[in-house]
Order: sequence, then structure tokens, then C-alpha cells
Amino acid sequence: MDERQEPFDEYIKEFVSKDLNTKKEIVIDELKEMLGVMLEINKQSGINSELLLNREVADTIEKESDFVESVFVYLQSFKELLGEYLEDKLD
Repeated sequence: MDERQEPFDEYIKEFVSKDLNTKKEIVIDELKEMLGVMLEINKQSGINSELLLNREVADTIEKESDFVESVFVYLQSFKELLGEYLEDKLD
């Protein structure tokens, strides 16, 4: 068994035990962290990237539709950053 499996399972178990609004906040924070990491990777690779966002991320995440829309915007932004990186590396 991979030595990372047990801590990973514990982390997921802890997440699952949270209330729904806390889970939403955690998911949004994790997406923001991923975007920050991808921006830094691009910067270190000499790729001039800008984060693409939309007004949907300014909405509160209390309503399910607002949460899903925010997640969608963050995922699309991540895909754009990853695409820029891959385009640069595969050329």
C-alpha cells in the first residue's frame, strides 16, 4: 500500500464529516490554491499568464447554483492555465 493512502483517507474522512457550507468553502479554497500553483508554475516557466475569472465567483456560495457556477469558473480558469503551460511545453 502506498504510504500516502492512509493520510489521504483520513483527510477525506475529515472532509466528509463537515457540514455542507464548510465543504463548499473548502472546495473553493482548494480550487483557488490549485490556480495559484498553476500560475506560479507558468511564471517559473516563463509563461505570462493571467487568471481568467468571471463575476460568478463573487456570488455567495450558499445557494447550490452559485456554488456550482463558481466551481465551474475556477475549473475553466485552471484548464486555461494548464493549456497555456502544455502549449508552451509541447511546442
